[in-house]
Amino acid sequence: MNYLLGIFEGANDPSFKDAVPLGMIKGEIKVVNYIDVNTSNTYKYVRYIPPNKNCSDISPVKISGGKKIEDSEEKENKKVFQATNLPLVYIYTENKTNPTQIYHKFNCTVLIINEGRIEINETATIKLRGKSTAIIPTKKPYKLKFNKKQKVLGFEGKFKNWALMANAFDRSLLRNALAYKISELIGFEYTPRCTPVDLILNGNYRGNYYICDIIEVGKNRVNIDKMEKTDITKPNITGGYLMEFDGGVFYEEYYGNKHYKTKKEMIYKISNPKDDEICKEQENYIMEYLNKVESEVFDRNLENFDLEAFAKFFLVNEYCGDIDFLWSSCYFHKKRNDDKMYFGPVWDFDLALDNHEALIPTN
Repeated sequence: MNYLLGIFEGANDPSFKDAVPLGMIKGEIKVVNYIDVNTSNTYKYVRYIPPNKNCSDISPVKISGGKKIEDSEEKENKKVFQATNLPLVYIYTENKTNPTQIYHKFNCTVLIINEGRIEINETATIKLRGKSTAIIPTKKPYKLKFNKKQKVLGFEGKFKNWALMANAFDRSLLRNALAYKISELIGFEYTPRCTPVDLILNGNYRGNYYICDIIEVGKNRVNIDKMEKTDITKPNITGGYLMEFDGGVFYEEYYGNKHYKTKKEMIYKISNPKDDEICKEQENYIMEYLNKVESEVFDRNLENFDLEAFAKFFLVNEYCGDIDFLWSSCYFHKKRNDDKMYFGPVWDFDLALDNHEALIPTN
């Protein structure tokens, strides 16, 4: 039997809904004799979850030895298990099933353990995110939506929505972080923040992920006005709008997103307002605006085009050799009471930096 990456959990509820990690088998061994667990808490129930098995498939464990910690200072110094020196994201879905289809959305409990301490222990929902990354690789990306806003791993601001990026197409696991660092250095108004973590989902170690900002409207994210359905007259109807070039329109049936096409047949998706929040007046306004700016660009009139933002956007994408540039995952926005189109933030570089055979080598 393969024990590698098997997980030990402790809990005080027999259903293990309050489970926390106690340890992991990190080396290949033929027989498991014992594993040292270093914890200041006590647990009524302990179980072992074999690797690549559903967490309901558990094995009995015999516990022996151990030392009761009486000293409060020594208790305080004891730490919760982490798989590596990276923060650990530990998730259990309500039905102990992993999301495998885009329409799956499960209630879950999320623990984020950093430097041996539990920083977050909250309820949320989890679903698949992404386009091709949600369909093709076995290592899936996820979207977490906490039931209340959370400050995650020192990122500025509290938000409900967070991404768990799998980087499944990028074996270096570095391309997105590198591109975002370049965006930050070049002086973008907003750059997505991310940090590497380990992910254990329903008792199975899923590997290295990034926990990352979602591209959405909000202070410390895309800082433009959030549209309401009542914003149908000027100045409110003028913004803010968060949009995306979306050549991946062939995903529309799969994802159910609305798409909009200009007179020049450029395809867009509107992220703010969302599909179920945008009203007809706002759709008409922003499509009239997009057609106007598009027509001006073709006439070499760049008056309503923020050239500095586009230059930064172009340089980051061109330097990184991003195959999705001006095709998909390509964001831009319009602010309220401002006629200019602003490109950014940058996003999605797992196929950049010589990681796709369709590109001329960028080095």
